[in-house]
Amino acid sequence: MTSRAPPVLVLLVLVCAARSATAGTIEQHATYQACLAAPSTCTRLDLDQIRLTGSIPSELGNITSLMYMDLDDNQLIGTIPTELAALTVLTYMRLSRNQLSGTVPGELASLVGLTYLNLFGNNLVGTIPKELAALTRLTWLDIPNNQLTGSIPSELASLTRLNRMMLYLNQLTGTLPSELGAL
Repeated sequence: MTSRAPPVLVLLVLVCAARSATAGTIEQHATYQACLAAPSTCTRLDLDQIRLTGSIPSELGNITSLMYMDLDDNQLIGTIPTELAALTVLTYMRLSRNQLSGTVPGELASLVGLTYLNLFGNNLVGTIPKELAALTRLTWLDIPNNQLTGSIPSELASLTRLNRMMLYLNQLTGTLPSELGAL
């Protein structure tokens, strides 16, 4: 008589094995392919913590119905595509804990419905774009642990709905703009 592992244990082993294996690129992921096939109906792209490699494809900007995008804690490289500015109904964007480089695109200011923006723990350089002040629905802005330089734009004071703004572990200079004291 052969003993069998309980079905729950087998499922747990399969899930753990899937999490520990490299998932390939975003383009190879079935969820991304399904979203590209139906760009006007895909509202959620949740690909966090699955060891994705490669860059963020610019074609992601074609999924115009996307409201939620989570690419946190992968091994993504390259720049943040400016084409993401076409995702005008996006409310949640988490690109944290990758190896993204380049600047924070000012074009992200087109994401007027965005309430959550997290770029924590990448290799982003340059200044914080003052254009981000157009994101007036933003409640969460996290850009710490990058290599950003320059001063904090006083224009960010227009983000009156902010509950959290984290900018630490960058190379920012100057003082905190007094306009931000009203937030």
